[in-house]
Amino acid sequence: MKKNILDFIDSGRENGLLLVDPNTGSGKTFWSCQTIHDYARNPNNKKKIFFTTTLLKNLPEDELKKAYNNEVLYKKEVLVDYSGAAEPPVRRSEGH
Repeated sequence: MKKNILDFIDSGRENGLLLVDPNTGSGKTFWSCQTIHDYARNPNNKKKIFFTTTLLKNLPEDELKKAYNNEVLYKKEVLVDYSGAAEPPVRRSEGH
């Protein structure tokens, strides 16, 4: 999964859309988050990555935070926009 995502990013395209639709349990969430994190951490990578979904259950924000393992860096590099969500997010208090 990670190799497929990186191959797409590195394909030389100026822009594009990658649709990922493997079976449940195939690691889509885990590998998407790990790949986004690893790509963003490499200073040679200049492209922006957008993970879009209208279903909040598909937004792996907790997994992405785990991949970063650094709250300050996560807040600096990741923007989460809930404006297109089908349902508003349930907000947890900070620190929980």
